[in-house]
Amino acid sequence: MWPGPDTTQPPLTVLPAGVEVLVECQKQGESLSVPSCLNDWWAYLPQYGGYVTNIHLQSPGNQLPGVGVC
Repeated sequence: MWPGPDTTQPPLTVLPAGVEVLVECQKQGESLSVPSCLNDWWAYLPQYGGYVTNIHLQSPGNQLPGVGVC
C-alpha cells in the first residue's frame, strides 16, 4: 500500500492476503502487471491513508464496480 497511486515512494504498509478493506474511491495511476493482467487503477483505502493497486483486489474488471473516481 502506497501514499499515492504509484510505487515512486516507499510503501506505507503491507496488508495480509485476504484482508477485507473499505474503498473510498479509485483513480488511475501507474500501470502495474502480473501474469495475464495489466491495470492502472488504484483504490484509496481511508483507514490506511493510502492506495492499493486494483490488481490485488477481487473485481471483475480493472475498475471496481460501484466505486467512484477520486
